[in-house]
Amino acid sequence: MVGTILLILTEGYDDMAYLSSQVILEEAGNDVISASPQGGALKGETSSVMTVTIEEALSQEINYIALVIVGGSKLATIPNLSTIVSQFNTDGKVIAAFDTGISALQSAGITDGLSNDAQLIKSDNILTMKTPQDCESFAETLAGMLV
Repeated sequence: MVGTILLILTEGYDDMAYLSSQVILEEAGNDVISASPQGGALKGETSSVMTVTIEEALSQEINYIALVIVGGSKLATIPNLSTIVSQFNTDGKVIAAFDTGISALQSAGITDGLSNDAQLIKSDNILTMKTPQDCESFAETLAGMLV
């Protein structure tokens, strides 16, 4: 299934995790919308990306096929993030998260039963990776889940 993916990130996001996800998902034919709490230019570890606000991304009449939470230092400050995650999960959409993004899935209560031992964890519609060491593998696995 090819479609539009909502990618949420905050200041201090991991550049390689973001870029790998964006490039591999777009090469697979998907559109990627990058969103942050304030929108505009957002600084990662070494680069910047332009984003729309999360509210703006969600207010558009877009039927997203997946949610990817890249993370960043201010992820915990996003209001209603667990509600967004829960809604994507209720709708049966793919949800993926790196590093600090996993906490948003935990807050929404959708990581129950997933092992905390593995670096890369895939279960039904959920994909997590503890650290972005092998972010290309993560993005390829994610793209495969959307087929």
